[in-house]
Amino acid sequence: MNKIILAHPLQQHSYKTAEGLDKAELLKKYITTVYYKKDKKVYKILEKVLGKNNIKRMKGRVNKIIEKYLITFNEFLGLLYLLVIRVDKYKLIEPKLYSILTNRFGKNIYKYMKKNKEEIIIMYDTTAYKCFSLLTKHNIKSTKILDMSSVAAPYIRKILLQELRKKEMKYKKSIKQKMKSYTKRKCLKYQKELCETDYFLVASKFAERSLTECGIDKSKFIYIPLRS
Repeated sequence: MNKIILAHPLQQHSYKTAEGLDKAELLKKYITTVYYKKDKKVYKILEKVLGKNNIKRMKGRVNKIIEKYLITFNEFLGLLYLLVIRVDKYKLIEPKLYSILTNRFGKNIYKYMKKNKEEIIIMYDTTAYKCFSLLTKHNIKSTKILDMSSVAAPYIRKILLQELRKKEMKYKKSIKQKMKSYTKRKCLKYQKELCETDYFLVASKFAERSLTECGIDKSKFIYIPLRS
């Protein structure tokens, strides 16, 4: 069986997925943006200027098991995004920067897949559209798998809109801010991402339902329930 490229511009549970693939001897490369290396100059500088909590978060971006598989792309942009999400409480910049990050990261993953003739890629929902669409557009032979870190984004938008229509709602302001990450334009792109995907790793029946609501056939689901 061909080994697998695992790519995430941020982190979420991708380290755990990588560990599982390593244990099964199926991991080829793990690709991300930010990965802490104590001897690297940029991280030495950040340790001098960041607060204790942020330094702790930064040092948490390390996993000894996957280091031998590690490739990093767009590191500066990844660091910038991690800074912005800490300070942009009203989502004035973050949604746009997220789109830039995932697009540039996705292009680099596509180029890597094409150059190295890799055939299996796992990425994460809302991060994979650019890579998957380019692989399809240029007829690159590949199996595209989406690890669902959440429920499908278009379904999240549907729920948020339903909440906004309620006459009395305590959290209306926060939901309006959340909608900036789930605009109609963004969710059309996320719907296309779902349509470009060959298989989905889903951890709950709710996630499955969100995908079927988006028109995805159940035959594409690989159910891997969460475990404590």
